[in-house]
Amino acid sequence: MAVFRQRGLPLVVLGIAACAFNPTGVAVDGGGADDGAVDAPGDGGTDAPTDAPTDAPTDAPTDAPTDAPTDAPTDAGTTTGRVLIDDVAADFSAGTPSLTETRIDAAGAVAPQAFYQGSLCAGGSDDLLFTDGHTATWAALPVPARPGLARTVDLNLPGGGFPRGVGITADTDWTLWWSGEVFITAGSHPLTFYADDHGFFELAEPGTTNFATRLESNWNEPTAMTTYVAPVTGWYPVRMAVAQRGGGVDMFPSLDGAPIPRRLTRCRVDTLSGLALTGFDEARFLDVGATTIVSDGTAANIDWGFGNPTDLGITGGDTFAVRWSGQVFIDVAGTYRLRTQTDDGYRLWVDGQDVGADLSDGIKNDVTGDLVLARGWHDLVFDTTETTGGAKSILKVDRGPELVGQPFPAARLRPAEGRGQRFESITAGAAGDITADLGAAIVNAVDVGYALDVPIQGATVTTQLAHGPVTATLRNNAFALDTVDRYAPSGFGNQTTSGPWSLAVTNGNGTLPERWLTIRYREPAGTGPTPLTSSYQSSVRDLLAPGGAAVASLTSLAFDVRAATGATVTVAVRTCGSPAACASAPWSAEFSSGADLASVTPRRYLQYRVTFVTDGDHEPALERFQLDYLTR
Repeated sequence: MAVFRQRGLPLVVLGIAACAFNPTGVAVDGGGADDGAVDAPGDGGTDAPTDAPTDAPTDAPTDAPTDAPTDAPTDAGTTTGRVLIDDVAADFSAGTPSLTETRIDAAGAVAPQAFYQGSLCAGGSDDLLFTDGHTATWAALPVPARPGLARTVDLNLPGGGFPRGVGITADTDWTLWWSGEVFITAGSHPLTFYADDHGFFELAEPGTTNFATRLESNWNEPTAMTTYVAPVTGWYPVRMAVAQRGGGVDMFPSLDGAPIPRRLTRCRVDTLSGLALTGFDEARFLDVGATTIVSDGTAANIDWGFGNPTDLGITGGDTFAVRWSGQVFIDVAGTYRLRTQTDDGYRLWVDGQDVGADLSDGIKNDVTGDLVLARGWHDLVFDTTETTGGAKSILKVDRGPELVGQPFPAARLRPAEGRGQRFESITAGAAGDITADLGAAIVNAVDVGYALDVPIQGATVTTQLAHGPVTATLRNNAFALDTVDRYAPSGFGNQTTSGPWSLAVTNGNGTLPERWLTIRYREPAGTGPTPLTSSYQSSVRDLLAPGGAAVASLTSLAFDVRAATGATVTVAVRTCGSPAACASAPWSAEFSSGADLASVTPRRYLQYRVTFVTDGDHEPALERFQLDYLTR
């Protein structure tokens, strides 16, 4: 958008263009630099003498330092009001900007990156893409046709087979790869890696893609080991791959002598569309399978009929559940209602708030209450169950200022999971405690189940769940046949998830082959999909590119921000006499929109820096930057 302004006159919009760089200013009626008012006779405005110099002072020294504040007093000669505007992707991408955990949206905005916390991105192929971990390269791995999410940072299939959620369909001759980031503290860390049949593991330092640390493995070799010295505490890019020829499957990276906790991994997803889809091989969100990313129009908008979602580890057409999770972009702020059409039950959360639930069997067609949604990204979690007959999982806009009667388009969805309603699902054997390493997360509720094999006449069962100071009895001397109990006690709410969980089942006869525990929890502050601090630094801009002899003054800046609760956006600028000098020039103070720039020394070249500070839950975006200045 080409915009021109003379000091003291209204803003004039002359046209719209997707230009790589504005300013494209031209002279408007020349007033004095300190005029500050609409032209009037005698004030040096439009009735000023026609022979007044337009580039005064003409006798300014031509060898003046290039980084001098001005070539002459700022109130000398005719000045021209100009404006620098960035408001499309080409503007923000001009030159060589520097981005620290930020991105430039194609729609024309700068915003923080977004992550799926607690997972690595996954890809798979039905082809054996390498046959030796020592010579394999990441470049040999294609962009995954069906991206998935690895909720565990190791792989163990002792009986063979193939991993789910990434489109692999064959038991042998396939390749799996994971990428993302792992959080490592500064200092020395023992690092090991083993893969069967072939694999490799790589790390890069934060903010780079220079993968240098490499461990390689083949099935007939010892575990690869090294000591990794992390220079700083932060998120380190990681990538690994395994190629499978037959037999058992293993890929085990370890840090500090233990598997890498899932909570210390993340995967960038702001470049992906759709929602994360997780399958449970049980109708009450127990016995978790795989997680994939659905990027087409079936995300939270599918009727499986008498079938089920494929490639998620679900083994039957009935008795399963799914979870859709991610974020939806609301383009028009207002009051919305959402419609859920499910077969059978459902639970729905928006921005971490429970807005509807009915887990009973049968077909549902329900509408939420009013939801007041601002423009921007909103957390979305949609659970649905299937117990018998058909299976359906559909979410639509019922009322609102846009998309009424429609499901959310895939382009409006991204698999960035909010921190308010996350889960960990664990399958355990008959004995021993069940542990979940979730740090300082707080429990929302617990789903518990167990498989009980008893004689045909049944058994008398007592079931008890304990964690920390809380103990609850699920069943007490209750008669049961083969059974799965579900328990979501309010008494376990607001506890931390650290420490062991004990699920004790006592029965008069029969066996207990498996127990399941699904913990629904909220993460502590700072673990949402948005980085707490991120920044964008523009390329160096030549303020005299439209013309003029010198920059007389910087007057003001303004920027449009897609606001988000719990987030702030500020801008700093720096000026310099040459592009090279900008690298060492000091930054100004952080300015809010509408700030006066009189304190900033006017020079020919300028950079600006945008800083985003958030609570991790909400994503702001800078959609338009404008700098007003005067040239002579």
